[in-house]
Amino acid sequence: MDEFRVAQIFGEKTFRRGKDYFEEGRVLHAVKLEGIITGEVLGTMRYRTRVTVNDLSSICSCPVRVNCKHGVALILRYLSGAYIDGD
Repeated sequence: MDEFRVAQIFGEKTFRRGKDYFEEGRVLHAVKLEGIITGEVLGTMRYRTRVTVNDLSSICSCPVRVNCKHGVALILRYLSGAYIDGD
């Protein structure tokens, strides 16, 4: 998994917006457990976001719901190594 693959799956526009969120420090926390990353991302509100590591799909409490910028931000936080490993 790398940024290029994430951009392919989520689309370039969503990836760029999610990367901005990550770089702005909007991912409040990230926890990986059994192939799932969960966290909260600060947008207009605090959104609960969940990413499946194997297929890089995300589900979020935001209006977009699936494969949104919050999912990208959470994945990038995971890739940075700044997460709690619950395994």
